[in-house]
Amino acid sequence: MASVDATRFGPWAVVTGASSGIGREFARQLAASGVHVVLIARRESLLREVGHELTARYGVRHRAAGTTRTWRGGPGGGLGEPARRPEHGQRGRDEGLRAHAGKGLHAEFAEHGVTLSVLLPGPTDTPVLSELGFQPDGSPIKPMAVDQCVAEGLDALASNRATHIAGRLNRVMDRMVPSRVTSMMMGRMVGRWVLRKDPSKVGSADE
Repeated sequence: MASVDATRFGPWAVVTGASSGIGREFARQLAASGVHVVLIARRESLLREVGHELTARYGVRHRAAGTTRTWRGGPGGGLGEPARRPEHGQRGRDEGLRAHAGKGLHAEFAEHGVTLSVLLPGPTDTPVLSELGFQPDGSPIKPMAVDQCVAEGLDALASNRATHIAGRLNRVMDRMVPSRVTSMMMGRMVGRWVLRKDPSKVGSADE
């Protein structure tokens, strides 16, 4: 678990996608550091459960705010369009765009004393993988533990890194494998998970 310096970053944090998965773990690790949290997601009832749990366990204050819109880019992203499933292979392209944008904003915000870091997670053990039909025994890539992914992201923020790829294997692949090939591999792998769960989507996995 990472520790966040509230005197450096402030006493409150806004966490999007906080009802489950990576967003929920961000909220937990921030609360464990004594940082109060504003929790945002579409499922307000779950947000309130998370908030009460964090308050009871870590003694922090919380605010829960439901929204009918998704936060593009996942936990910590910006408010965008109504939620929809990404197309196969789109994830890799989106992460590339976020990485480039993050580097530019990192340099620009630094002039104003603002620390910005973009976390690029690979497959992570969250409910989303189960929804996609992921089966750990049949995959060559084992998902990263969500607490490790978030801890790496918070450490990157504390170190003022513009971007961080979570997971040693993912970082090795990023250096050795062209991004186009990585996007294709991830798209096909996600496509197989979807088809395994819903055979009616045959013909769409490689689109």
